[in-house]
Amino acid sequence: MYISINIEKNIMKICENCGKEVIVEGRTRFCSADCQRFFFDKAYTIKEIGNEQKIRKRYYLNICVYCGNEYSAYSKKGKYCSRDCMDKSLYNNSYKKSCVFCEKDYVTASLNSKFCSRSCESKSYRSRSPARICVSCGEEYRSPDKNRKFCSRTCFSKYRKN
Repeated sequence: MYISINIEKNIMKICENCGKEVIVEGRTRFCSADCQRFFFDKAYTIKEIGNEQKIRKRYYLNICVYCGNEYSAYSKKGKYCSRDCMDKSLYNNSYKKSCVFCEKDYVTASLNSKFCSRSCESKSYRSRSPARICVSCGEEYRSPDKNRKFCSRTCFSKYRKN
Protein backbone atom coordinates (compact mmCIF):
# COMPACT_ATOMS: atom_id res chain seq x y z
CA MET A 1 0.00 0.00 0.00
CA TYR A 2 1.39 3.40 -0.98
CA ILE A 3 0.78 6.66 0.82
CA SER A 4 2.05 9.41 -1.43
CA ILE A 5 2.33 13.17 -1.00
CA ASN A 6 3.49 15.27 -3.97
CA ILE A 7 6.34 17.68 -3.24
CA GLU A 8 7.04 19.12 -6.70
CA LYS A 9 8.74 16.24 -8.62
CA ASN A 10 9.75 14.33 -5.49
CA ILE A 11 7.15 12.05 -3.90
CA MET A 12 6.96 10.90 -0.31
CA LYS A 13 6.27 7.15 -0.13
CA ILE A 14 6.36 4.39 2.46
CA CYS A 15 8.84 1.57 1.82
CA GLU A 16 7.02 -1.72 1.16
CA ASN A 17 9.60 -3.69 3.13
CA CYS A 18 10.47 -1.71 6.27
CA GLY A 19 7.71 0.93 6.37
CA LYS A 20 10.01 4.00 6.48
CA GLU A 21 8.85 7.26 4.92
CA VAL A 22 11.15 8.21 2.03
CA ILE A 23 11.17 11.04 -0.52
CA VAL A 24 11.83 9.47 -3.93
CA GLU A 25 11.59 10.27 -7.63
CA GLY A 26 9.56 8.12 -10.01
CA ARG A 27 8.04 4.73 -9.30
CA THR A 28 10.44 3.42 -6.64
CA ARG A 29 8.75 1.18 -4.05
CA PHE A 30 11.63 0.78 -1.57
CA CYS A 31 13.91 3.04 0.46
CA SER A 32 17.12 1.26 -0.62
CA ALA A 33 18.46 -1.53 -2.80
CA ASP A 34 18.97 -3.69 0.30
CA CYS A 35 15.30 -3.31 1.26
CA GLN A 36 14.28 -4.25 -2.25
CA ARG A 37 16.53 -7.34 -2.24
CA PHE A 38 15.24 -8.43 1.17
CA PHE A 39 11.61 -7.98 0.07
CA PHE A 40 12.03 -10.16 -3.04
CA ASP A 41 14.12 -12.78 -1.20
CA LYS A 42 10.99 -13.58 0.82
CA ALA A 43 9.11 -14.53 -2.36
CA TYR A 44 11.92 -15.84 -4.57
CA THR A 45 15.00 -18.03 -4.18
CA ILE A 46 18.25 -17.83 -6.11
CA LYS A 47 19.35 -21.19 -7.49
CA GLU A 48 22.92 -21.65 -8.69
CA ILE A 49 23.36 -23.85 -11.76
CA GLY A 50 27.06 -24.12 -12.61
CA ASN A 51 28.42 -20.57 -12.87
CA GLU A 52 24.98 -19.03 -13.56
CA GLN A 53 22.44 -17.85 -11.02
CA LYS A 54 18.74 -18.21 -11.80
CA ILE A 55 16.00 -16.51 -9.84
CA ARG A 56 13.08 -18.82 -9.22
CA LYS A 57 9.84 -18.51 -7.36
CA ARG A 58 9.87 -20.09 -3.93
CA TYR A 59 8.31 -23.55 -3.84
CA TYR A 60 6.36 -25.45 -1.20
CA LEU A 61 6.69 -29.05 -0.06
CA ASN A 62 3.40 -30.94 -0.46
CA ILE A 63 2.38 -34.57 0.05
CA CYS A 64 0.70 -36.45 -2.82
CA VAL A 65 -2.83 -37.57 -1.96
CA TYR A 66 -2.55 -40.75 -4.04
CA CYS A 67 0.95 -42.17 -3.45
CA GLY A 68 1.99 -40.29 -0.29
CA ASN A 69 5.33 -39.06 -1.71
CA GLU A 70 6.62 -35.61 -0.82
CA TYR A 71 7.02 -33.23 -3.80
CA SER A 72 7.76 -29.55 -4.41
CA ALA A 73 5.34 -27.17 -6.14
CA TYR A 74 4.90 -23.45 -6.62
CA SER A 75 1.52 -23.56 -4.87
CA LYS A 76 0.22 -24.96 -1.57
CA LYS A 77 -2.99 -26.07 -3.31
CA GLY A 78 -1.46 -28.98 -5.27
CA LYS A 79 -2.78 -32.45 -4.43
CA TYR A 80 -0.82 -34.76 -6.73
CA CYS A 81 2.90 -35.17 -7.48
CA SER A 82 2.30 -36.04 -11.15
CA ARG A 83 -0.37 -36.28 -13.84
CA ASP A 84 -0.12 -40.07 -13.56
CA CYS A 85 -1.06 -40.00 -9.84
CA MET A 86 -3.94 -37.62 -10.56
CA ASP A 87 -5.33 -39.89 -13.29
CA LYS A 88 -5.02 -43.00 -11.12
CA SER A 89 -6.72 -41.27 -8.22
CA LEU A 90 -9.59 -39.84 -10.24
CA TYR A 91 -10.31 -42.69 -12.66
CA ASN A 92 -9.23 -45.94 -11.02
CA ASN A 93 -11.08 -45.60 -7.73
CA SER A 94 -14.32 -47.49 -7.45
CA TYR A 95 -16.63 -47.53 -4.47
CA LYS A 96 -19.47 -49.90 -3.73
CA LYS A 97 -22.57 -48.03 -2.60
CA SER A 98 -26.26 -48.63 -2.09
CA CYS A 99 -28.85 -46.50 -3.95
CA VAL A 100 -30.86 -44.27 -1.61
CA PHE A 101 -34.07 -44.72 -3.63
CA CYS A 102 -34.16 -48.33 -4.92
CA GLU A 103 -31.59 -49.76 -2.44
CA LYS A 104 -29.68 -51.66 -5.17
CA ASP A 105 -25.90 -52.01 -4.84
CA TYR A 106 -23.84 -50.21 -7.50
CA VAL A 107 -20.20 -49.27 -8.23
CA THR A 108 -19.22 -45.62 -8.66
CA ALA A 109 -16.07 -43.51 -9.02
CA SER A 110 -17.44 -40.72 -6.83
CA LEU A 111 -17.72 -40.64 -3.06
CA ASN A 112 -20.60 -38.16 -3.27
CA SER A 113 -23.05 -40.13 -5.41
CA LYS A 114 -26.27 -41.27 -3.74
CA PHE A 115 -28.24 -42.79 -6.62
CA CYS A 116 -27.50 -45.64 -9.05
CA SER A 117 -28.99 -43.76 -12.04
CA ARG A 118 -30.54 -40.47 -13.09
CA SER A 119 -33.99 -42.04 -13.19
CA CYS A 120 -33.69 -43.06 -9.51
CA GLU A 121 -32.53 -39.54 -8.69
CA SER A 122 -35.51 -37.90 -10.42
CA LYS A 123 -37.96 -40.40 -8.91
CA SER A 124 -36.55 -39.64 -5.48
CA TYR A 125 -37.04 -35.90 -5.91
CA ARG A 126 -40.58 -36.42 -7.23
CA SER A 127 -41.47 -38.69 -4.31
CA ARG A 128 -40.42 -35.97 -1.85
CA SER A 129 -42.71 -33.37 -3.44
CA PRO A 130 -46.31 -33.12 -2.14
CA ALA A 131 -49.16 -34.89 -3.93
CA ARG A 132 -51.34 -32.69 -6.17
CA ILE A 133 -54.56 -33.29 -8.08
CA CYS A 134 -54.69 -32.70 -11.84
CA VAL A 135 -57.16 -29.95 -12.82
CA SER A 136 -58.17 -31.76 -16.04
CA CYS A 137 -58.49 -35.48 -15.16
CA GLY A 138 -58.57 -35.39 -11.34
CA GLU A 139 -55.73 -37.91 -10.89
CA GLU A 140 -53.07 -37.55 -8.22
CA TYR A 141 -49.53 -36.65 -9.39
CA ARG A 142 -46.25 -35.48 -7.88
CA SER A 143 -44.04 -32.70 -9.22
CA PRO A 144 -41.36 -30.51 -7.67
CA ASP A 145 -42.78 -27.53 -9.63
CA LYS A 146 -45.18 -25.61 -7.34
CA ASN A 147 -46.97 -23.85 -10.22
CA ARG A 148 -47.75 -27.00 -12.22
CA LYS A 149 -51.51 -27.80 -12.37
CA PHE A 150 -51.65 -30.72 -14.82
CA CYS A 151 -50.23 -34.25 -14.61
CA SER A 152 -49.19 -34.34 -18.29
CA ARG A 153 -49.19 -32.37 -21.54
CA THR A 154 -52.18 -34.32 -22.85
CA CYS A 155 -54.26 -33.23 -19.84
CA PHE A 156 -53.15 -29.64 -20.41
CA SER A 157 -54.16 -29.74 -24.11
CA LYS A 158 -57.54 -31.37 -23.26
CA TYR A 159 -58.23 -28.68 -20.66
CA ARG A 160 -57.28 -25.91 -23.10
CA LYS A 161 -59.65 -27.24 -25.83
CA ASN A 162 -62.62 -27.25 -23.44
